[in-house]
Amino acid sequence: STKALTGHTLGAAGAIECIICMLMLERKSVPASTRFESLASDMPLAPLDSPIAVNAAEYALSTSLAFGGSNTALVIRRL
Repeated sequence: STKALTGHTLGAAGAIECIICMLMLERKSVPASTRFESLASDMPLAPLDSPIAVNAAEYALSTSLAFGGSNTALVIRRL
């Protein structure tokens, strides 16, 4: 989710996340985690403290789950 980067923009959230996914593929980079405060002791993953390179990534998945069951998933391919 990119909501930590943008906030919740309601109706525009899916479009904004799609654009961010396209930029990540184009730039071959995943942004660092933002607004992260603490990790649960049983959580096996750590947040990203800096952007990471994803040179081999060809696809991104963007999902939007909305009120009332309006759900969408987009698979985006780098050109």
